Amino acid sequence: RNATNRIKMAVRGNGRDAYTRYQKIAETDCFSYLLCTIESGRTHQIRVHLEYAGHPVAGDRLYNRYARDESKLFPRQMLHACFLELSHPSSGDTLRFNCPLPHDFANAVKSFNWPVNHA
Repeated sequence: RNATNRIKMAVRGNGRDAYTRYQKIAETDCFSYLLCTIESGRTHQIRVHLEYAGHPVAGDRLYNRYARDESKLFPRQMLHACFLELSHPSSGDTLRFNCPLPHDFANAVKSFNWPVNHA
């Protein structure tokens, strides 16, 4: 947890391991469209890692200090789980789920002329 704001998580030298890989799909001068893959699944992991790297999630009012200024373009945090893969807790079978971008997210992506279907 963040030492000064207990709602937020933080990157800390003595914290638990967390790994996030990312691939840049498109970018402008101000924003990047990323495909992130998490290896560990910590609370707020993608949001914390991107904020720590100086590139917070657009519209994220907890980790992005500019989110209120972006609210007309991004009314919510622009983070979406398009693909999930996990092991079933009882059988151990691999479960895979795909979910297309929600309309508001897709419209924001289209406003930059970025590809909606990238994976």
